[in-house]
Amino acid sequence: MRVPPPLPSSRSPSCVPRQSSARLQHFCLPVSSSVPALISHFSSLPCLPPGHHIQSMYPPQSKPQVVFSSDVSNMDDWARRTRIPLTTAGALGSTYARSHRWLQQIKNCLIREHGWVEVPTDDHRLLISLESTSIWRSSIGLPAGPKMKLQLPIHASSFFSPERRVQWEMVFHSDTFESMRKICPPISDILNMIQCLLTGLVTLVFEEHLPDGHYQTTRGIPPVSWISENEAALVEIFGQVHFKALRKACSDTNVAFKLDVFPK
Repeated sequence: MRVPPPLPSSRSPSCVPRQSSARLQHFCLPVSSSVPALISHFSSLPCLPPGHHIQSMYPPQSKPQVVFSSDVSNMDDWARRTRIPLTTAGALGSTYARSHRWLQQIKNCLIREHGWVEVPTDDHRLLISLESTSIWRSSIGLPAGPKMKLQLPIHASSFFSPERRVQWEMVFHSDTFESMRKICPPISDILNMIQCLLTGLVTLVFEEHLPDGHYQTTRGIPPVSWISENEAALVEIFGQVHFKALRKACSDTNVAFKLDVFPK
């Protein structure tokens, strides 16, 4: 039996209200204790005593999923939403290269403070190659899953290589980002930085199957609070003009979140 690890008591889920016709839905995202609420009017979910349940006419809701997609049309769509033009492959690669020092600092933090271990590799295309024991435990406290892996390439172009698509899906769709990002701030930091560097490549998707159709809410850029907290690093990587455009986009929930409705 797999038992999830206890979450730190300082963490609590927050919800981004969104309006869908006459119905108010909620897009719930766990955030680290070091990051304020995603939007100033976020509200915490209520807690019920053990044994109490809320009866609902709707089916159970899923949780936000990390989705990796190297489809350039996704990036083009988010470029139009954020009004931050999609530049050339060379320019994107140069910006990604400027993030190396920051990513290396995150790697060192994971090793020093979170128990991750560097994995020797013959793949010289990798900037980061780490692993850690599974966060899942059996009833007797032993790891109940495969080791978690974290890999990032030296060149941004590697994310778009067809022969490496499965490699990156295995990284971003694994427990490293699905579960660990909720309890390990550096993993969440990496996700947020990639959303800034290559907007549309990695998104958070929340799906609801309701009586009138399938609702899909996608977050493509980080919370504005994270942008503000990391201003110095982001200005160094992107420059002042691009940083201001990022902060403006992240401040607007109509830009940061995309709602797709598929009627039945």
